[in-house]
This record gives sequence, structure tokens and C-alpha cells, in this order.
Amino acid sequence: MRSHWLYILFGAAMFAACGDDGSDFAVRPDGGKSVSSERLSSSSAGPTTLATRCKTQLHDDCEYGTLTDERDGRTYKTVKIGNQWWMAENLNFATEESACTEGSYVDVLGQGQYYTWADAIDSVALSAKGIACGDSILCNLTSLVRGICPEGWHLPSMDDFNTLIESAGEGFDLMTTTGWQYMGMASNDGTDALGFSAYPAGYTSSSCGSPLSLGYSVLFWSSWDESDTHAGGLILQMAMENANYIGTEKNKRNKVRCVKD
Repeated sequence: MRSHWLYILFGAAMFAACGDDGSDFAVRPDGGKSVSSERLSSSSAGPTTLATRCKTQLHDDCEYGTLTDERDGRTYKTVKIGNQWWMAENLNFATEESACTEGSYVDVLGQGQYYTWADAIDSVALSAKGIACGDSILCNLTSLVRGICPEGWHLPSMDDFNTLIESAGEGFDLMTTTGWQYMGMASNDGTDALGFSAYPAGYTSSSCGSPLSLGYSVLFWSSWDESDTHAGGLILQMAMENANYIGTEKNKRNKVRCVKD
């Protein structure tokens, strides 16, 4: 049985302190963990039921598909969780800010690019529509945002992640069975029971810099503009039993998972 109170205490400490283990993620300003369903409605959202666990060490009965990004020809594995289709891999579409050379940390990890929030929402495309958005600018996006995602897919809204959190029930079921650490020690608590396969790739403050919090956490950007300096995302940590929706600095480089329109 997991020691849930240890996870909660350790997780709270990580959110409250700053350090080189990636603990400078910020809890939402209102202190809450739940996600409001009143903003950024999604075409992929709907009545939420607990998703069926479809993967074990011996069997994999999850419903998979593929997504080909016509921009660069990359093909991604996708998975159906509840009533949503998600990328089962991190986006690896290179931008000027995210692109890394062969042999870099990004290339070695094989876990996709690290994006700033401005990159994730494709602030260049938004600016062409007369929308100023990004670091130091609060733009209050009020509709689905394709962002950097392939056509037919979009950057998850708050509702999209809320639906995923409710469908999953436990964050452990979204996490890979390898790569995770707990208090400096290897852990096998990730079950990947839903085929989401979230690897603890951490984040970086430069496009090809050494990842911080590697092995401890991963955050996937959402389209929610929390403040002029912070944006929301889904964070998974071995220290926390549940997946959580939090805010972090827009200039940090995190991962992107797209959800189908």
C-alpha cells in the first residue's frame, strides 16, 4: 500500500520551495487543485466516467491510433482515454526556440521538444490575428487553441485536462513504469495503465539545456493564461498521488501533449 500521506507532504514541500529538482512550480493562486469547468470548453469534453484500465505488464488492450503531422512527416502514437483521444507521445515539432542539435539532451531522451508557453500556444500565429499573447502579457484566451499542435488537434484547455484527470482517477496510471524517482531513489509506482506513457522529463530554462527535475516530474502545457507571467498545465509527480493542474512560469520550457478536436 502506498504511503499517501508521505506523498502529499513531499509534494507540498516541492510546490512550496525552489530548488534544482524542479520544485519551483507554483500552485494555482486560489490554492485549489480542482479545475474549473467554466472556461475554455472543449469539443472533446463530455460526461466524464472513470476510464477502463487497459494495460498491464502482461497485456495491452488499450485503443491506439496514429497521428501524422503533415508539417514534418512525423507520426505519433495516440490513445483513447475515456471519451478523449490523446497523443501518447510528446510533441516533437521543432521551432526556432525549441529546436536542438543531434546529441543534445532532447535528442538523447527521445521525449520530444521543450517549449515555452508562447511557443506552445503559437503566439506568432495568434499575433497574426491581432492577439498579443505570451510572457508578460495576459491575453485571456477564450476558445480552443490549436497552438503548436498538428491540424485537427489542439493544445489542451483547462477542461480537457480536467476531463483527463477525472477519467484517470490516479496520476500513477498516466505515468510510465520506468524512469521515475522518489526522494532520490528509483521508483516503479507508475502503472501506465491507460497508455498515456508520461515520462518524467522535467523542464529546462533553455532550448537545449540540461533538464531540471528529470526523473521527478513532467508538466504538459495547457492554453490557460493564468496571469501575465504564469500559465497552467498538468503536472505529474511521483510525490503526488493525483495528477494536478497548476501554474508555472511562461518562460520555462515544458512538454506538449495534444488532444483531438
